[in-house]
Amino acid sequence: MPIEQNILYRLVLVKYLQGLSEQNFGIHSYTNAIAILHLHDAIELFYNASADYLGIVYPKKCEFDQYPKEIEKEKGIKLSNLSEISRLNKTRVAIKHHGTFPDPKDVAYYIQAGKGFLAEGFELIYGMDINEICVSEIINNSDAKLKVHESIKLAEKKFFKAACMKLDSAPRSGVSPDLRIRHR
Repeated sequence: MPIEQNILYRLVLVKYLQGLSEQNFGIHSYTNAIAILHLHDAIELFYNASADYLGIVYPKKCEFDQYPKEIEKEKGIKLSNLSEISRLNKTRVAIKHHGTFPDPKDVAYYIQAGKGFLAEGFELIYGMDINEICVSEIINNSDAKLKVHESIKLAEKKFFKAACMKLDSAPRSGVSPDLRIRHR
C-alpha cells in the first residue's frame, strides 16, 4: 500500500527524533533526559502515523501502552519489546512530572530498545527498512531531490565540500530554507 505524503512526512520526523535521541545521549544528565523525551515522541508519532496508514481510529482517551494493542486488535500486527517501551514511557513520566533524571545505563538501554522497536515497526507496518527514510522524501521538486541524493552520496564518501556545493545548487523551490547548507 503506498504511503501518503503526510504520513511520509511524519515518518521522516520519527527517524529524525530517534536520531536526536542517540545524539543527545551521554553528554550530560539533562541531555540524557532529552534523549528519552525525543525517543518517546518518535515512538508516539510512529504509533499515530501507523494508525492513519492502517485506517485505525484509536479510542478518544488512548493511553500510550494501548496504541500497540489497538494495532494488534484491528490489524493483527504484533509489535514486540512492548515491556521495554512501556518502561520507557514510565521513565518519560518520571522526567516530565517528577523531575527524576534516568540512570545513563537505562537511557542507553532504552535507546537501543527504541531503535530496534522502530526498525521492526517500520518493517512490519510499512514493509520497509527505517534506513530507507530520508529527509529528501519530503522534497517535491525532482531536480532538488536528485541534488540532495547526490549530495548525500558525496558526503558518505567524505567529500563534504562537494556535497555542500551540490546541495547549494539544488533548486530553491524544492528545498525548504532550513534544509539548505551554505559553503564558504
